[in-house]
Amino acid sequence: MPLLPRRRKYPALPEIADIADSTDDELLAFIRDALAHEAVREAVAVSAPSLADLLDRVLDGTPVRRTQVRKAVMSLSRYLIRAGTRSTPFGLLAGVAPVRFDQEPSVCVGTAHTKNVRVDGGWTAGLVRELEQRPDVLRLLRVVVHDQCVVKGDHITFPLHAPKGLNSGANPPLRRVLVRRSPAVCAVLERAAAPVAVPVLCELLETRFAMAVDRAEAVIAKLVGTGILLTSLRPPTDAVDPLAHIQAQLSDASAAPAVRETVLALNEIAELLTDYQRTSVGAGTEALRRAVRAVRAACPGPSAELQVDLRVDAQVVLPPDVAKEAAAAAGVLWRIAPSIAGPNASALRNYQTRFLDRYGREALVPLMELLDSERGLGYPSWDTKAGQTAPGRTPDAEAAEYAARRAQVLAELAWSAWPGTSCGGAEVVLTPELVEQLARPSAHPPVGTAEVNVSVLASSTADLANGDFQVLVNGGSRQAGALFGRFAQMLPELNGPLRAVLLHGLPYPTVPAQLFYRPSTGKASNVSRSPRWTEHVVRIGEFADRDAGRTMRARDLLIGADESGFYAVHAATGDRLSLVVANVLSDGMSTPAARFLRQISAGARGSWALWDWGSLDCLPRLPRVSYGRSVLAAARWRPDRAMEDAVDDWQRWRPAMEAWKERNAVPDQVRVGEHDRRLDLDLRKPLHQRLLHEELRRRPSARVEETLTSGDMGAGWLNGYASEVVIPLRAAVAPPVQHRSAGGVRALKTTVHPVGGEWLYAKVYAAAHLHNEILAGRLPELLGALESHIDRWFFIRYADPDPHLRLRFHGSPERLLGGALPALHTWAEDLRGRGLARDWSLDAYAPETDRYGGAHALAAAERFFQADSEAALIQLDLQRSRTHRVDPMVLASLSLVDICRGMASDDWPTWLLGRVPREAARMTFRAHRGELRALAAHPYPDMVRELGGETLAKAWEARGRTLVRLRDRLLVDPAGQVDAAAAAESRSHTLSSLLHMHHNRALGSDVESEVSSHAIARGFAELVFGASRRGD
Repeated sequence: MPLLPRRRKYPALPEIADIADSTDDELLAFIRDALAHEAVREAVAVSAPSLADLLDRVLDGTPVRRTQVRKAVMSLSRYLIRAGTRSTPFGLLAGVAPVRFDQEPSVCVGTAHTKNVRVDGGWTAGLVRELEQRPDVLRLLRVVVHDQCVVKGDHITFPLHAPKGLNSGANPPLRRVLVRRSPAVCAVLERAAAPVAVPVLCELLETRFAMAVDRAEAVIAKLVGTGILLTSLRPPTDAVDPLAHIQAQLSDASAAPAVRETVLALNEIAELLTDYQRTSVGAGTEALRRAVRAVRAACPGPSAELQVDLRVDAQVVLPPDVAKEAAAAAGVLWRIAPSIAGPNASALRNYQTRFLDRYGREALVPLMELLDSERGLGYPSWDTKAGQTAPGRTPDAEAAEYAARRAQVLAELAWSAWPGTSCGGAEVVLTPELVEQLARPSAHPPVGTAEVNVSVLASSTADLANGDFQVLVNGGSRQAGALFGRFAQMLPELNGPLRAVLLHGLPYPTVPAQLFYRPSTGKASNVSRSPRWTEHVVRIGEFADRDAGRTMRARDLLIGADESGFYAVHAATGDRLSLVVANVLSDGMSTPAARFLRQISAGARGSWALWDWGSLDCLPRLPRVSYGRSVLAAARWRPDRAMEDAVDDWQRWRPAMEAWKERNAVPDQVRVGEHDRRLDLDLRKPLHQRLLHEELRRRPSARVEETLTSGDMGAGWLNGYASEVVIPLRAAVAPPVQHRSAGGVRALKTTVHPVGGEWLYAKVYAAAHLHNEILAGRLPELLGALESHIDRWFFIRYADPDPHLRLRFHGSPERLLGGALPALHTWAEDLRGRGLARDWSLDAYAPETDRYGGAHALAAAERFFQADSEAALIQLDLQRSRTHRVDPMVLASLSLVDICRGMASDDWPTWLLGRVPREAARMTFRAHRGELRALAAHPYPDMVRELGGETLAKAWEARGRTLVRLRDRLLVDPAGQVDAAAAAESRSHTLSSLLHMHHNRALGSDVESEVSSHAIARGFAELVFGASRRGD
């Protein structure tokens, strides 16, 4: 809630036509009257030190240019408005208080607010960097190798984002730290794999490399300065008092005199912070100035300021119906959101496709190996736009139909509220029927927990008790604790209940692990600090002790993927982790590895979604949207072109604004801004008109909305204070059980067959929609030409970085180079001449040995690849036939069934039923249920002939024989020993990969399509299993 209630009146600027016409005395009087309120004066000094200094100079009579004074008046006006209307916590302008739910609502707001004062995160980072380079300080510290370091030839490197500030954008550029890999550096990094005291490293360099002490310390200091070594001086992100952490690290009795002087200076700062923290709001300006002077003296810089948060003296009890109403609103928004995918869903989905294509479903790949561009896949392409599909993928027909239906319903709703229509009004009221029309066609399980942020609107606590209230949905988060985390220290009574909600929402039997990471700027740590809520933690880019196995770093993590997304596994235990993140920092503020882990965390599996008008957002006005007692979206107006054209000319802009306001029935009181940066304005006042003009000039995309909380109409229940209530939510349905992966770490490709060896590997680059024509219509010609030169072959489709086909041929090097390569050249150039291929190239083949049972089973697997490729070509050829009526998806799905029959034998229905979730793409299965039931009624050989005649039956039979040989190879380990349990596990893992690759060959690499094909295969297994149980 804000520092001041809405109804408090301030000495206002005289009612004049324009601030430009104000006299110097009028401007001075405004500043003097506003700052006479000591709470306001202190709040401005905390939030805007430079503005406070300028205002003090103006009041002291120091000569200041008139333009500066005018700008100061505008800025001060914004802070005054914010102090009475905006409840987002910020310095002393707004704070937090706990809320309880009980049948008897009550409110008591006092004046004994309490402050929580820390040094600024940017200042702390600067101080640490300075101290780390002092030899007398460095000798007291321990260091550890940065967990994201990798060896690249003769250098050691790790990546960093390099944003310019807190608002640097979602995808800041990537830079790399590079250090030469000298023998001395290698020795240091080997010894510092676990935390070690700096003197121990210096002794190592002195002994092994005969370095002088000062030279050894210089080597360590350089590695610390580049970030290769992390020191224990850096406060972890769960340190509630960063300054106390630094003091503790320097409090060695044997420290040098200069260090003891530094400690004394820090102790003085700590005392001054405590003195200021104890002052009441409005009485602390001088104590604040003393503390800031000491901070600046210790480490000068632009961030020499304080981080101040406020706990408001308020006891608030709300009726449970408020929470129920907010939860209902969140549930409706979840159902009707056009997409619940997170902001980076497209990039992750594309990355998931690449991962599955390269490693398969059962692979667990070391995190840093995966993110290495040479050893693994590199980092995801975060700049993939929302809704953008991977190369070669086509939009899902069901999704396209839903998008069109949703757009039509929204257009009808907007038109129904348009002035002048028969039912025109200022509000759209959603009914259950409208919710059903807007709901997504396939239900997505909700995230385990979330937070909803609402403004409670009521005139009195009596109205609250009687149910006469509304809640305005402002936003939320995808995980309980994300919004709350940075304030947990001030609200300790809520930590226990919130932790219980958070853990409730995590799938069983995963291990909860809180993700801590050092933001890419020191200042961002002001809002990223949170307490440790889980026994196990993951620390990225932070100094970390092993903590008896409870603390994990980047190199302790393995990454796997399945149809539902990515997951992390603790390498030492094999436990699957549920990562939780207790902050709402933008993705661009995290380091690359931390960003990836954020995106696969428990809270990133779905996105919080506000009401979305879609393409209608460009309309000049849109109505309020409500559901029950909840306002899902306020009415809003878009400034017109006349205002935009005149934005640089106040004299033209003001009449354009007046005309826009009258034409669109814009109310006098509006809210303007973006996200949580909003300003409540009264457009009857010339100064507020000027503020609107400045806001739209600086942020053309700013929204103009109605304000529902003006006056006592909405805030009367809280004695006139504006408020936002953050309510943690948990899913009504428990999250699905996560089966622990039985797979081990899959080694990356270690065997490579370069051009000139026993494998000839070609990439044919062509648009995805041409792949079927090339495969079914042109590839058989090449295979005929190669018949005498090769003994096996196979193909796969690929979409990274551009759509292409990968053709692999095995034979003797002599025959491949002397006969196969010229034939391949002729064939590929013919494709280019016909406009079917853009380019082609040769590459080295690195078989995925571990993915298919190990080296002893690889040849058998490659024989299967050939048989499966030949079966896929026949299926593709059938699709080209005008007389073939089986849906390609059904044909490919039943081909998956055939592979299961060959690998899992009579137990294939049980395997499919246990492997594919029942909920997966059920709508797709239902659409084909009749066709599948008719096919299942035939004996299996007859069904295959019904699908594709003798040609298909023979191809599937041939493929089945290769499956038997592969299955036999999987029965023994590389040493030839039989291990039944290991064989069953290996067979299951391999079968998953075989199914994945058949879908790739038959239909492509689209993840949604693959989920649908598995659902149809599972549905067919249900039909067969049910018939066998009935004895049909």
